[in-house]
Amino acid sequence: MDIERFRIAIDLVALLPSSATMPATSGRVLRQADAPSGATILHAAELPGMANEGRRPAIAIVAAGSTAHWRRASIHYSVDDGTTWIPAGTTAAPGIVGAVAAGAGAAPATLEDRRHTIELLLAHDGMMLTSADATARDRGANLALVGDELLQFGTVRQIGPRRWRVSDLWRGRRGTLPAPISAGARFVLIEPDALLSIAPDAAVGASVRVMARGVGDDSGVEEAVVLDGASILPPAPVRLSARIGDGVLTLQWRRRSRTDWSWRDEVNTLLGEEREAYQVTITTAASEPCHVATARPELVVPLATLGSAPVHVAVRQIGNNGASRAALLTL
Repeated sequence: MDIERFRIAIDLVALLPSSATMPATSGRVLRQADAPSGATILHAAELPGMANEGRRPAIAIVAAGSTAHWRRASIHYSVDDGTTWIPAGTTAAPGIVGAVAAGAGAAPATLEDRRHTIELLLAHDGMMLTSADATARDRGANLALVGDELLQFGTVRQIGPRRWRVSDLWRGRRGTLPAPISAGARFVLIEPDALLSIAPDAAVGASVRVMARGVGDDSGVEEAVVLDGASILPPAPVRLSARIGDGVLTLQWRRRSRTDWSWRDEVNTLLGEEREAYQVTITTAASEPCHVATARPELVVPLATLGSAPVHVAVRQIGNNGASRAALLTL
């Protein structure tokens, strides 16, 4: 409406007819199925290659449930045999876990194991495994803790409900020992999204109890871990060899790194420690052990100082946080 020069101008707009009145309803609730979450399955271990830059050993925790509806669980740990429990947050995403149904023998870590296969029984039907070619495995795909050995698998095949067969194995990864795998051993797929790492205030050799409790657990699920330093110590040297000539014994070996597991042609792995150092222990039947320190992966020893055979040689790399396991050789 406008008023101009004592005149009123009105613009009219036609209205649409009103809609028909419909009866209303209060609606209904669409609830999700009330499915049980299942019991918590907990696996804890000290693993090498966890990018742990601290001075304390780190424990890797992977958890899942007995059903696909399990989500998370609270984590506590104890360094005094259960007298006190320290909260450590909650688990990461549900992992893929199970047990070995049919094991495999030992195999070298230097070649792909095409002789053995491993049959696995996963925790529930919702867990799946996928194959990975050599390129993907070189980037870290399909890394699993089987028993106490870290390995990678290439080809997978489902052979029954929850049952899988894995083959094309890369054994003894990250310095672990490729020992025989027995039925009933744990299977834990190592994936970053499913991995929780904790560093309790405990030294190498201590025992740490880890407890998880989810909504479907009547009581906490526990697992004890004895810290062996795998997360903070360098792995044992490899390719320890001896050569005798010109009146001397020449020992040589190759170091490994706890922070670098990639293969690069004509390039050494990263040292991963503040300095390169080794301790060589030489023992004979007629003498006390002789300890020699060296900063190079070789040592020259006069034969006249060794005495009678046999001669036992142990080489350890000295890292920031202690010594590695020994590489052994008997002459």
